[in-house]
Amino acid sequence: MKSLKKITVCFLCVCMIICGISPISLAKSEKDYGRIADILFKIGVMEEINVDLNNPVTRGEFAAMISPFVSSVKHAGDIGMFTDVLEDNPNAGDIHLLVSAGIMNGYGDGTFGPDNPVTLNESLKVLTTVLGYGPVADAWGGYPVAHIRAAKRSDLTNGVYASGDQEITYGEAIQLLYNTITTDMLQITGYSSDSIMIDTIIGETLLSVFFDIYQYEGILNGTQFTSLTGSAIPGEGAIRVGNKLFSVDKGFDFTEYLGFYVDCYYKKDGTIEKALLLDKVDSKNEEITILSDDIESVTQSGGTVTLKYCDENGNIRKKTLSINSDVIYNGKASPDWVYTDLQLKSGYATFISNNSDSNIDVVVITEFETIVTKSISVDDYKVYGENGSSVVFNEYECDSVKLIRSSGEKITVSDIKPNNVLSVAKSKDEKVVFAVMEDRGIIGAITVLEEENGEILSCVVNDDIYKLTREYRTLLKTNTEHQRNFVLGSTLRFVITHDGKIAYAFAEVGVEKYGYLLNAAGGKGLFNSNEGKFQIFTQEGNLIEVNGAKKIKTNTGIYDPKETIALWDSVNKVGFTDDNGDIVQQLVKYELNAKNELTKIYYATTATDNFEEEIFYSAVATSGYRADAKTLLDYTLSPSCYIFYIDGRNSDGRVEPENIFIKTTALTSNVAYEATVYDFNYYKSPKAAVVECTSSTRYSEIPLIVQEINCVLVEDGVRDNIVGLYNGAPCEYM
Repeated sequence: MKSLKKITVCFLCVCMIICGISPISLAKSEKDYGRIADILFKIGVMEEINVDLNNPVTRGEFAAMISPFVSSVKHAGDIGMFTDVLEDNPNAGDIHLLVSAGIMNGYGDGTFGPDNPVTLNESLKVLTTVLGYGPVADAWGGYPVAHIRAAKRSDLTNGVYASGDQEITYGEAIQLLYNTITTDMLQITGYSSDSIMIDTIIGETLLSVFFDIYQYEGILNGTQFTSLTGSAIPGEGAIRVGNKLFSVDKGFDFTEYLGFYVDCYYKKDGTIEKALLLDKVDSKNEEITILSDDIESVTQSGGTVTLKYCDENGNIRKKTLSINSDVIYNGKASPDWVYTDLQLKSGYATFISNNSDSNIDVVVITEFETIVTKSISVDDYKVYGENGSSVVFNEYECDSVKLIRSSGEKITVSDIKPNNVLSVAKSKDEKVVFAVMEDRGIIGAITVLEEENGEILSCVVNDDIYKLTREYRTLLKTNTEHQRNFVLGSTLRFVITHDGKIAYAFAEVGVEKYGYLLNAAGGKGLFNSNEGKFQIFTQEGNLIEVNGAKKIKTNTGIYDPKETIALWDSVNKVGFTDDNGDIVQQLVKYELNAKNELTKIYYATTATDNFEEEIFYSAVATSGYRADAKTLLDYTLSPSCYIFYIDGRNSDGRVEPENIFIKTTALTSNVAYEATVYDFNYYKSPKAAVVECTSSTRYSEIPLIVQEINCVLVEDGVRDNIVGLYNGAPCEYM
């Protein structure tokens, strides 16, 4: 069975991502040709290509669109090869099929014109012939009158704006095809001396004849997880549209369509009717989504609930609904809901009218709890957050678990890292769990604070306004440390939610941090610029660029970063530059002031048993299993600041497991410690570390923020499994 080519529309995909909806959840629109193309692709009758829907469609391309809905049995008398349809033409087979079937013709001079644009009249002749109007065309006046009349009778031109002999676009061709394959087919019921009697075959379409795909409209009122009345549909993988039950393949979740009037595309396979896709019917549905921040008040009077909200123009509007309306709370029905459930702390509520009368029939509530990740137990599917919060993503114990990045990409618990922010929506029985993860953060100084009745509501950082989450506003009321840090002028590291709210703030100033110096002063010498800028890759995986303070403390003294390199006799001794004065990318310990300026930067030196307190030390770990024999510098950032030293090479450079040992030096106690490799797990994995490393598949050194290191003995040596961040993105390699 043939399939058509999918038309991919870039602007459509962008809009869908911004709106946070899937391609197949768009409401029907006559001009939404991209939505129609996506439907045909999702149900399996189109393949993917890239094309501008505003471009004219050619005769060859139009033949390729139509051919899957034409019988491959040729008429008597084979056609010859058109002189302008070569064998390597991708549409040659489709053209010959349609010409052989008497549906399309050449120009009579041995040419077909495969690259010529198609006009509306030409397309209607083709489509009405495919539907079965061919025998009555002459009786109705021939081309193009008969075909225009037939197209009008079957509503084929709905959503098409070309007329007569005007060229049609790709988008209009897609709309015409959709209208044709979803309308009832024609049959001849009788003849007389001067007429042909015709009728339509109810329920039989080109889509059903050639692909066994049918349509059914109604309100989606139940899934395998819940229904509008509260009870789930019995059996695994089932939905109910109107009064009709459909099976659903594993992995499909149509919960987002609950309460909407939908067009269900389904496939018949014997006695099984399997839903392939749901599409909202625009003419039936009215919906409005109201954010929690915009809700002003919710009240009840008798059996009527009134919600007042602020619209995008700042005007106060209201929505009224019956206390008997259906409510879905975080993916499950809430038959015992009360009006205070609409007083959302975070998230949003979607109000749906699904029967064209503008009355609210269903309210879908998505209310988030914000969790700033502190640690993760992958084996238990559990994420622990700051201040004692937690969430479990166990798909074996829950009805439905869905975890995505803010970009829409599906992820698992193992993808979550410390300091990521989760916006978690859980049903009241916690059997349906949905979460959006955000791993972005910002560093900057607070320049404006907005307060109301002593509560901080928002702030300005780096010239952008950020609201605070409900959870962090509550924390600021009671936590003295956060109150002390979250003030005007403070430079902090903020983690944010998927919708751009500040979820937590970490002190960045006045605290020594570990990082990887990537560049300074525009790339030629640490002190060789009047700008005095520094690029540092932080232990959290952020690339920051900061100015130097007037005076910077280093290992060997206090210097002015704006002075030229010529004034520095000891610059190479400081350890940041090479003999040419270029920056040596390396691990450093640094400190920022309240203005986000660099006040201290220390380079690493060789570890010894006796050292001065202020100097930061390095350790080298070499392992024979690496193909390029590069070194791994491992600086742990656990509270005790252990430095691990791993070695186990024999005389020929191979790693012998029995020779491996670990040295640790605690910067706080100056005590060296040796242990066998089997004691490695005693120290646990570091919370974070900044390392320089080279994998066997990479040939240049890269900065990597390590969040977990597992040392494992293997037959021919030791293996370090490193999990962390590279340029702010998660990565893992052995």
